[in-house]
Amino acid sequence: MSEPEDPDTMSAALARFLPDGVQITGLRPLMTGYSNETYLVEGPGLILRLPPRQALCWMVMM
Repeated sequence: MSEPEDPDTMSAALARFLPDGVQITGLRPLMTGYSNETYLVEGPGLILRLPPRQALCWMVMM
């Protein structure tokens, strides 16, 4: 398993896309570095799945 992206940076980027009032309390990597990056978005209870290693780049560029 490769090193996951920085959870604070990813949480801040993801919060821009969620409806107002949704509080992200944490971002826990479930599986990283294989065919995708999978994270549990704690708070709203969502699953975030992105292509490997491109996860942070995609969210920061939006």
